[in-house]
Amino acid sequence: MPDTTAVSHPGLADPVGQSQEIFRTVLAALAEPGRILDLASAPEAPLGIDVAALAVLLTLADGDTPVWIGGMTDNALAAYLRFHTGAPIVSEARAAQFAVIAEAAQYRPLSGFDPGVEDFPDRAATVIIGAKALAEGGDIALRGPGIPDRRQVTIAGLPARFAADWAENRAEFPCGVDVLFTCGRRILGLPRSIILEAPCT
Repeated sequence: MPDTTAVSHPGLADPVGQSQEIFRTVLAALAEPGRILDLASAPEAPLGIDVAALAVLLTLADGDTPVWIGGMTDNALAAYLRFHTGAPIVSEARAAQFAVIAEAAQYRPLSGFDPGVEDFPDRAATVIIGAKALAEGGDIALRGPGIPDRRQVTIAGLPARFAADWAENRAEFPCGVDVLFTCGRRILGLPRSIILEAPCT
């Protein structure tokens, strides 16, 4: 049976003000890839995902944006999102506009998500992946739009195959999925236009 106890967890205390702040932060993360930002106004809720990931979904998901949660449709997070956003929770990854991979260890190939179509690349999915750690500096090099030269970052927990998957995803540009990495209240954007130069370890 669906877990209905999760709806008792609060959503955004100030839906208008907080959602605007969170939206601006997400846009900044995607406009300046590799820059690590903090979602200070994100709500606390013990639902198995990072606070930052929950804040993104509360702000961007609605009744017209299907959400995939690791293939689970009847867990506490699903009940919470249905109650607070009205978003339909889908069991097929390809049907989602937002996809949640709570931990990088549960990573699945990006090719399994909707890359959009050439006439409507904006319909592509955004995949939210929980990392063990996010930090500036590290063995992952990013370059492309929004990065003056390159940025070195650490995204802990990603499997080695992510680098190859990302190259395939970027080759579909202007189609392809965008990724948001989260860790606690921190967020890092990786839009489909970005080149990832170093392998993940």
